Amino acid sequence: MTTKTGTERDVAEYRHLMMSAFADFSTLDETELQVARGGGRELLRVGRPLAPAELAGALGLPIERVDEILRRHAEMGFVYFNGEDRVQAMWAVGGIDAGHRITVDGQTGPTWCALDTLLLPIWWGAEAAVTSRDPLTGRGISLTVGPDGVTDLVPANAVVSAYEPEGPVTQDVRASFCEFVNFFESAETAAEWASRQEGRRFRFLAVEDAHAWAADYVRSVFGRREGSAATSRSGGTAA
Repeated sequence: MTTKTGTERDVAEYRHLMMSAFADFSTLDETELQVARGGGRELLRVGRPLAPAELAGALGLPIERVDEILRRHAEMGFVYFNGEDRVQAMWAVGGIDAGHRITVDGQTGPTWCALDTLLLPIWWGAEAAVTSRDPLTGRGISLTVGPDGVTDLVPANAVVSAYEPEGPVTQDVRASFCEFVNFFESAETAAEWASRQEGRRFRFLAVEDAHAWAADYVRSVFGRREGSAATSRSGGTAA
């Protein structure tokens, strides 16, 4: 019998917790996943809010279907429109700059939380430069992320606050979940910050372990139905 290490248990337990918290993901069909994955990548590539028709053209999908998906995902809290009915943020990319920034193919933009900076490069099959900051000390954190792992991590002992919500996350994911998922320069600053979060529960993952979680999550939640998804014209490939 194979015995799991503490890290493997953390990764598996947090995957199950996130699958429960974001159970709506299980209802997404292949086209919805293509819009989520390719749309976020296109939003980063272009660097400005996009009309649904622009996203449909970039993804090679019917505008009616893309618009329907975007409206549904907006109700789920994963797409945000501006006052001109353009998508300004979607699926962890764009919108308010929370201090986590990702650069892919020379294009830089904000992500919603620290885990997004690890998950998106895996989902997109791309290498990314990431910068963030410790919300307690304000000191910078930087790393390079790709599907195969993390390199150039500074500081080397940085950790991620893996927030454990008490129930399903169904609305305003940025305010109810992402706000509490950050990089910290050390476990000590993470613990001090967490003690001020009104009793919320966290586990703290080394950045390499958080990457392992992200890879496991992408395989478990998205990879199972995306193998046959068409390559988008925004530069993505099927996970």
